Amino acid sequence: MKRGEVWITTLPSLGGSEQSGTRPVIIVSNDQFNLNLRWRSVIAVSLTTSPRQSLLGSVIPIPKGAANLRSDSFALCHQVFVIDKSRLTTLLGELPAKNLATVELGLKAALYLS
Repeated sequence: MKRGEVWITTLPSLGGSEQSGTRPVIIVSNDQFNLNLRWRSVIAVSLTTSPRQSLLGSVIPIPKGAANLRSDSFALCHQVFVIDKSRLTTLLGELPAKNLATVELGLKAALYLS
């Protein structure tokens, strides 16, 4: 598993406004951690197909076909979470560098990083 890959997982329903259900997620954690067999989790952001999302630059459009996505999607960079690697079930593909760079900008906006 590495940064920029898109995987399918099932996120538990915790209530509130968190994403839940079976959906793609983008791995955004550092590959030094992702490739370390002793670290059993990764940091990810969830994807949605809902175009109604918009939060000050933290919702990033990902076009259909990128990383083999079947629909136009949106990376919810304000919903960053840690997930055990064992819960990532199917690798869809890897985001092109330009899409990953845009997701990184979304993370900067969501986390207020310079």
